[in-house]
Amino acid sequence: DKKKQIILLLAAVFFVILSAKRGAILLEFLFLFYYLYNTYLKGRISLGRILMVAVVLGIVAIIGCKIMVSNDYIYEKFIKTTEGYSSGRDTLAEDILSYVFGPKSSSMALFFGSGIGTSVNIAGNWAHNDWLEFISMSGLLGVFIYLKFYWSMWVIKRKCYLDQYSLIFTSAAMILFVMSFFSMAILVSTTNSY
Repeated sequence: DKKKQIILLLAAVFFVILSAKRGAILLEFLFLFYYLYNTYLKGRISLGRILMVAVVLGIVAIIGCKIMVSNDYIYEKFIKTTEGYSSGRDTLAEDILSYVFGPKSSSMALFFGSGIGTSVNIAGNWAHNDWLEFISMSGLLGVFIYLKFYWSMWVIKRKCYLDQYSLIFTSAAMILFVMSFFSMAILVSTTNSY
């Protein structure tokens, strides 16, 4: 039932906004647009459908902005982002890549990594990027296995094409992949254990 799906999507948007994770909020809105386009517009564009999608996106944007503005913590995080604050991601990447590929790096660390928490030891913080986290803690082997994880999701999606779940599976895989570049998508439990 389409109405139930929309209600569940709006609830998901609400909870993602409350998480105060800027990347997750951005990806949630992109996913919502992707979902609405594929469900209501793709191949069946009409003025009524365009208006319905625009109304849903408008309601989500208005409610989302009201929640963000009324919560000082979320609002401050977004203001800091506009002022160029990136939680140190720019220097984190530089420090980690210098450690892994620099002149003091060992072949063993390059291929097998230096263990869990290496990015914290190197840069004083988690990498905020799964790819950097994997290369520092498990080397090129870890990056290869992580890449294989995404490749296997693509293969599964291609082999098991089910209209009912394909959009959800594809969306979840896309969200995880994009998040892996600027937020900890897979290694969240590792970062919370310290």
